[in-house]
Amino acid sequence: MTGIVSTQAIASIATPPRKPEAAFPVLAGRLPDAPGRILVQIVLRLTAEYYSTTADELISDSRAQPLARRRQVAMYVAHKMTGRGLPFIGYHMGDRHHTTILHGERAVKALLDAGDAETIAAVGVIKERLQLLRTRRA
Repeated sequence: MTGIVSTQAIASIATPPRKPEAAFPVLAGRLPDAPGRILVQIVLRLTAEYYSTTADELISDSRAQPLARRRQVAMYVAHKMTGRGLPFIGYHMGDRHHTTILHGERAVKALLDAGDAETIAAVGVIKERLQLLRTRRA
C-alpha cells in the first residue's frame, strides 16, 4: 500500500500544473500587476507594432523565416526586460517549451554580437518603447 501512495505522490509532484491559475485557483486573476512591470503581452504587442504585424502572428505556429526571427526578437526582449523565467515566457508565447525561448534568445544575442544592424535597431527601439511605457505606468 505504501508503494502506491508514494507513487501517486511523486506523480503529482512530477507533473505540475502548466497554468498559474491551476496552481493557485483562489488567486486566479486577483493579483494586480506591479506598477511599472513589463508584461510579456506588452512585449509581444510592441514587437508586433514595430514589425507591422500582429501579436497573434508572432505566437502562431508558423516557421516562416521572417516571422520566426521577429518572434525570436520578442523572446529576447521579453527575457531581458520582464525579469520572468523562460517557462513563463514560453507559456505566454504560444505555450512554447522553455528551450525554444532559450534558442531564440541565443540566436538574437548572436546577431547582436555579430553587429547585425536590423536586429540591433529592432531590439533598441522595442526596449526604448518599453522603458517609456514603464515610466508612464510607474
